[in-house]
Amino acid sequence: MGRSDIRRQLEEHYLDFFSVAIAMLRDEQDARDAVQESLTRTMMKLRVKDPCAFCMRTLKHQCLDMLHHRKRMISIEEDMLTVDPEREELIRMVRRVKEELSEM
Repeated sequence: MGRSDIRRQLEEHYLDFFSVAIAMLRDEQDARDAVQESLTRTMMKLRVKDPCAFCMRTLKHQCLDMLHHRKRMISIEEDMLTVDPEREELIRMVRRVKEELSEM
């Protein structure tokens, strides 16, 4: 199967790929990005027996990676919002010293 045959076959299933991505990611732009990445990876693998199946499997993994990254980012943001009493005290001390220095 040649490159143009693979491209045509993948284009025929674009809506299927997009539907899976949107169902998993619940975000249109992320879904488009995931489909694009999966299509690109599939086009690079010319010796795949079933390009659509390969693309779908790649797409699902791509979506899972994006969800994992999204979850990790939320966790980091939550950690940043968590108030650490020691850190707060340090910030107060630094501000107090800055004020004292500016008064000199």
